[in-house]
Amino acid sequence: MNLKNYVKQREQKTSETNLQYLHAARKYASRAFWEIRNTDHYVYGVMYNYGHESHAAAAALELTEARFIDLETFGVDCELNGEGHINILYLNTGDTYDPTVCFYRGRFIVSSWGDIVERAMS
Repeated sequence: MNLKNYVKQREQKTSETNLQYLHAARKYASRAFWEIRNTDHYVYGVMYNYGHESHAAAAALELTEARFIDLETFGVDCELNGEGHINILYLNTGDTYDPTVCFYRGRFIVSSWGDIVERAMS
C-alpha cells in the first residue's frame, strides 16, 4: 500500500536545515509510534500485529517516510544483533554514515546507523 495517499505530506521549508527537518521527522515518528501503540492496531484501515515494539516502530518510520517527502530515503531497514534480533531500525538513506531517523533502545533519534554500531562495538 502506498501510504503517501493517506498522510498529509510535509516538504522541507526553505529556512529549515536538513538537520532541523530530520528532527521534525523524528518527533513525528515518536508521536506516530505512541499513537500506534495506544490504538486498536488499525492504521488507515489496515490491521497490524504489534506483538513487539519494533513492529510499531517500523510502521511509525513508514508513516514518517510517507509524510516527510524530502528525506530522500529508500524504506525502513534494520541492523540485527548477533542473535538475529533487531538492534536498530532506521530510514535507509543509502549511506551508512548519513544522518537519518533511527529507532534504537526504545526511542527515536537522529543519527547514522553506522555511528550507532561503531559506538556499540567500542
